[in-house]
Amino acid sequence: DALGAAVLAGRVRVLAAGREATRERVEAVLGDLGIEYVWATEAEEVRRVCRQRYFEVALIDAGAEDPAALVAALELRGRRLHRSVVMFTDGDPAPGVVRLDAEPVALADAGAVVLGLLEHAGSTRVGPADPSEGG
Repeated sequence: DALGAAVLAGRVRVLAAGREATRERVEAVLGDLGIEYVWATEAEEVRRVCRQRYFEVALIDAGAEDPAALVAALELRGRRLHRSVVMFTDGDPAPGVVRLDAEPVALADAGAVVLGLLEHAGSTRVGPADPSEGG
């Protein structure tokens, strides 16, 4: 399918940010689905990689020391019209999420949520599919 081809070609970009302790599990969840991603652990690193690359989806660890700072550092400017932030939890307490008014998804489900967002975003047209449609 088109999304699978985009993933394989590296055109779909996901930024995952959080505690180093969750990195291996995030890698397993996203890797099982063939989703390419870049990892960051701190807000300044998030800011830096967002300046260097385009991302459509950010996957943020709700248990990070300051998830609000990670979200504030985001600049999602991917090729797709819709860009999304997904908070995930590995079951550890996540007191910082209350400030964000966010409902984190279980880490085990995070990959499917990201894939669903990418599929939805992939179906959104930014312009006419056929040049004869005007523009």
